[in-house]
Parts: sequence; structure tokens; C-alpha cells
Amino acid sequence: MTAPEISALIGELLEVSDVAPDDDFFDIGGNSLLALDLLARLEERTGMNFTLLDIFRAASPDQLAALIADQSREGSGAEAAGPR
Repeated sequence: MTAPEISALIGELLEVSDVAPDDDFFDIGGNSLLALDLLARLEERTGMNFTLLDIFRAASPDQLAALIADQSREGSGAEAAGPR
């Protein structure tokens, strides 16, 4: 997923019209419960597994896109995201 796709996903989830690539999920209205929803949506769309800690560490669309790209380079689907 690209940063613009993640921005749109976060905007939809938080009901915010414009999410910049460097906006922090938590600074624009996200919380831990919404982060779990974001995780589920990211996993559904990418086929990769993420942890809540991933969202705290990579809270912007740019950072999440980089995390997804890193996992994609390691492998695909469930192989890319093993236990943490």
C-alpha cells in the first residue's frame, strides 16, 4: 500500500477529510481502539500481520507505507510477518 492509500484509509476511519502523509494517526484523533481497527484493515488489504506496537512506532501514512514495503521485501503475505 502506498502512503496516499493509507492516508485515505485513515481519513475514512477517523472521518477526517484530508490526511497528510506525515500526519500522526494519534495526533489527528486516533486512539488505541481505532488503531486496532486500522490494523485489521491494513491486514485485510495487504495480507500481512501487524501489531499494535507497529502503529505506535509507525503512526503516519509515510511510516506505515515504509513498514509495509519493508515486510514486502522480506517475503509476501503471512511469510513476511512472523511472530514478534
